[in-house]
Formats: sequence, structure tokens, C-alpha cells
Amino acid sequence: MQPIVEPKAGNGLGHRLALTALVGASVLSVAVVVLLAIYVDRISDMATGLRRVDALADYAGRPAPVQVAENPAMNFLILVSSGPQLQAAVVANLSGSRRDLTLVALPADLIADGSSPTLTDAYASGPLDATQLVERITGARMDHQLQLDLDGFAAVVDGLDGLQLSEGQLDGTAAVAYLAGADSTLQRSQRAAEMIRQAMIEAEANGGVLNLPRFDRIVGALGGCLTIDSGLSNDAIEAILVESRVHIADVGLWPVSGAKTRVGTLADSGSLNALREGLATDALAETPQLSLSGPGRVGTAVRSQADRKSVV
Repeated sequence: MQPIVEPKAGNGLGHRLALTALVGASVLSVAVVVLLAIYVDRISDMATGLRRVDALADYAGRPAPVQVAENPAMNFLILVSSGPQLQAAVVANLSGSRRDLTLVALPADLIADGSSPTLTDAYASGPLDATQLVERITGARMDHQLQLDLDGFAAVVDGLDGLQLSEGQLDGTAAVAYLAGADSTLQRSQRAAEMIRQAMIEAEANGGVLNLPRFDRIVGALGGCLTIDSGLSNDAIEAILVESRVHIADVGLWPVSGAKTRVGTLADSGSLNALREGLATDALAETPQLSLSGPGRVGTAVRSQADRKSVV
């Protein structure tokens, strides 16, 4: 039988450091879980009180989900309106990796060819008709639909203490006027996507979810301007929040190019084909926007804060 050899005595510094690091990591993990629970709980409470519309039912020829990563890519169609009038449409494309979020700006009068109805015409018949038309134009499945009323969105902007947009720091009324004052439907759609992106950035700033009074004020204001489809349940919202790995500062803008015609804004065929390909392959975040110098991300379509005044 071999003798038991006692380890040499040491000063214990290494053990104490290891223990301190372990305890610190444990405390941090608990804090993150608690904060995430608070965040998700508040979002769920807000979602419970939101107005809801029917989800888009399946139909013959509807695009299938795209899955090339662990999760399927997801597309959220945001219909930006002022009263009954559609102002713009924005497709929020969340990659299957859950690391990339790209906002696709679609003008309200977009047409894919000379004979198709515009998004405005389809929206007048009903939001679900507009959603189905976007699916036909993009070739991509719209998993969820959100309707954003601009009049109520002004309160969200005020809750965020304003938005830093191309024309400077704007309050809610000025931000809505900034969108309404666009020179064209194409520019208006780009400004709508810019506003949504900047609202995400501002919501994360100044403490984000840690600033609970501010966070609750923003969430409460969203409840007054947002309508979602019945398929976007609280469980679905929680799953998306937990899975997301998106860095808000890296959210991209991807404006669709087009030319004004007598019947509407005719989508540029090259731009539209690039969009369809990017959505179909779950690679939109890396797909160049043909009218720009590169992908519509920070540094190109959306520049740094210092260059923001040159963005339209």
C-alpha cells in the first residue's frame, strides 16, 4: 500500500483568486438571468395588452421558411401607417444564426411590374392582402406582421427622449414630420427604417432595461401604437428575445431601389433580385445593395453617428 502524500502548503492565493472568480461569475450569471426575466416579463405584459389581428393563413404557392442555420430565418413585416394610409413597409429580417438583423425599406407604392397593385392598394383592402403582396414581391415568407401607427409612435420617441436622425435630435412630433416630409415614397421608406433602427439604439442606451422607469414608459407607449398578428404569442416573443444575439449598433438598412412611374415606384430588377437571393439564402446581411457602395450596414447605407447628417 502506497503512503498518502500530503500536498505542500501554499499561501492559498491561487485558490482564493479562483474562488473569487467563480463566485463573481456566479453572481453575474444570476444577475443576467434576473435582468433577462424582468425584461421578458415586461415585454410579455406589454404584448398581452396589444391589439391583435389574424395571422396570414397559408395559401397555394406561399413561400416556405428558409433554414440554413440552426434556426429558420424570420421575417417581420412592419406596416407603417398614419391612420388608414400606408406610409411605408419595412421587413425586419432576423437571420437563422440570430446574429444579424436587417431592415428592408419598401416604398408604399412599390410595384414589381407595370400591372401589379401597389402596397398602398393592397393595404387599403386589408393588412393581410399587403402581407401577401410583399411575399410575392420578395419571394420570402413573412412570419409575422406588425402595424405601427405613426401618431402613437411619437409618444415612443418622446419616451426615448428623442431620436438622433439625419436632421438632428428630434422629438416625437418632429420625427413624424421628418418622415412625412420625405421627397418621395422611396425616401419615406428609408426614413421609416432609419427611425425604427434608431429607436432600437436609443432603447438600449441610458441603461436600457436597467433603467426600469424609462423602459416601462417606452413599453407603455408601444402599446398605444402597435398591432401584432395572433401568431406572435408571448411564448414566441420570449423565444426570440432569448435566442437573439444581435448587436443593435450593427442592425443594417437595406433600401430597395426603384424608379417613379405613373402607377407607382417600379422596383429595380437588379436590386429586387439581390434582395430575393439574400432572403432565400439567409445571407441578406452580407448581400450588397446595388445602388450603394456595399451592404446596407454601418459605414455604408447607415453611416456612423458623425456622418449621419449625410444620410437620407
